[in-house]
Amino acid sequence: MKTGNQIRRILSKWFFCGNPFLHRLSVLMIKSACFTYKLGKYPSEQEIGQIIERFASTYPQDRKDEFSKDIKRCWMRYGLAPDEYFMYHIHERDKKERAAFISDIDRLAIASLLNERTEAKLLVHKYQTYQKYKEFYQREMILGKQIDPSFIERHPRFIVKEENGKRGINIAIEDVSAYASKDELIIKIKNKDNIVCEELIEQNEIMKTLHPQSINTIRVRALRTMNGDVVIWNCTLRTGRGDSIVDNAYMGGPSALIDSKNGIVISNGHTESGLVFEKHPDSQIVFKGFRIPEWNELKQLVAALMEKGNTLGYVGWDLALSTKGWVVVEGNSFGQVVTPQLVLQKPLKEELWNIIYGKDADNCCRL
Repeated sequence: MKTGNQIRRILSKWFFCGNPFLHRLSVLMIKSACFTYKLGKYPSEQEIGQIIERFASTYPQDRKDEFSKDIKRCWMRYGLAPDEYFMYHIHERDKKERAAFISDIDRLAIASLLNERTEAKLLVHKYQTYQKYKEFYQREMILGKQIDPSFIERHPRFIVKEENGKRGINIAIEDVSAYASKDELIIKIKNKDNIVCEELIEQNEIMKTLHPQSINTIRVRALRTMNGDVVIWNCTLRTGRGDSIVDNAYMGGPSALIDSKNGIVISNGHTESGLVFEKHPDSQIVFKGFRIPEWNELKQLVAALMEKGNTLGYVGWDLALSTKGWVVVEGNSFGQVVTPQLVLQKPLKEELWNIIYGKDADNCCRL
């Protein structure tokens, strides 16, 4: 771990130092590491086939074989993941545009340059994140192996998540009333590996109107610029859909962009599969113009989080507005930039780097 941190610090220092030779050397080393990663994560035929089927409604069916080959090329050349290929309509774009998107590999490289390695790895684990940032959660979380009757007495209904899960997969609500006894529920939880049990968030009534079944969260992309400023950029409203208890776009929930300065939604709702909604499909609330409550308080929370995590320069904080105020759901030190590029249908790599270098204050909000 020490060696990894030292390498990261050296690469980051060289990349941003202003010395052309050291900058080029760091870029070469980063590209070499990314190439090795791309080889190791090369998409299988099965994975590509599943993605092609998932996005079948967004492209001509007679071009499947062509797209399969192009997806592989785009992964190796640009680091674009198979689902990004369709979300950004890469098949319709030239080489210059393809290279201008923040790809799956780009976000890993950027996060590795801007985030201290140990702190970044901590955010991958929900319970470790909770232990460090507990004051900002305002609720109880325990490891599944630690569950006991007293936790269930305090929280007869609670949420269960994979400790290092992502994309809203394998999240469920447990209710002790559905079991013959507390012991039956405890045995079930303890037989699962690598999970956390978490007190339910009681959602603010205004946010609840969007989709009552899920906790509708805000993904706040927080950046620490080379000038030392902390800014938020391309915040996203994430909502659930149907009977889903999660708000993740991967699970079909519509997401929309928010003006980071005032908390007003500025786009329609979009799903990763390409559906666009002027109104939320369940609540019929219009996305554009929806005002997120207590936006200044949200910004204050993000500033406090970045002060506590002062070795982090690139974080996607997922925040929920509870009846107690804004609370942390989780932090993402390798957070993707899918939704902004999906909604806007334009590449944002140049804009992001300008913000990192402190050159583009108009497209973000300084805290």
